[in-house]
Amino acid sequence: EESLEADQDKIQKVIDSLVLLRTEGTYLLPDFEGMGQHRELSNSINGYGVVFDNYVLSLKHTTGIREARVRTEWGDRDYALEVIKEDTFLDGQRIDVIVKDDINDMAIFKLPDDYKGARFPFGLGDSDKLRYGEEIYVVGNPKLSGTNVRKGRISSKPLNHAMPTIYFTSTLSPGDSGTGIVKASTFELIGLASQIFFGQGAMRPINLYKPFLLPRLWMAD
Repeated sequence: EESLEADQDKIQKVIDSLVLLRTEGTYLLPDFEGMGQHRELSNSINGYGVVFDNYVLSLKHTTGIREARVRTEWGDRDYALEVIKEDTFLDGQRIDVIVKDDINDMAIFKLPDDYKGARFPFGLGDSDKLRYGEEIYVVGNPKLSGTNVRKGRISSKPLNHAMPTIYFTSTLSPGDSGTGIVKASTFELIGLASQIFFGQGAMRPINLYKPFLLPRLWMAD
């Protein structure tokens, strides 16, 4: 707890870089009743992201809708949706998609040129070099109830690039997805909170984002 108190100013800067995104879309529901008719529906979802430079880093599952739960005569079932139109908004303004990756559950958006909000100020870490037991901070928003800062430690690292998930000892709650996870010693961004797995938290490593993000940053320089 002493380190949390000592790091208050840095933690606040991380909090300031979090933004709430709203994604709205129109989707096509499959002909699950076998009547030869597809149904069109509208839906929306809210989720967090981290502003880094002129981009918002987020997750695919918090900025895109791909399933709908439908009540049928066989009970409630989940059906895959076909996207007709889908847009993501920040403060009511549509933001452009750089990438949405279903496999790696990641998303990157371009900020509007006139965006005046805070940016993440501490740089990107190297998630491949994290050590077991290394201390982290989860700067989340559980159940969208307000910012909450939790300490944790790295507990598991990817065995291969096909499963690039990093686990840590602090748990997560719905609403945390897309919020930042920072290395406690440097406050570098090392990943985005993504899911709960057997009582542990999981993150999408920041190195997944770098191939899409770094070339754009270099070109801007």
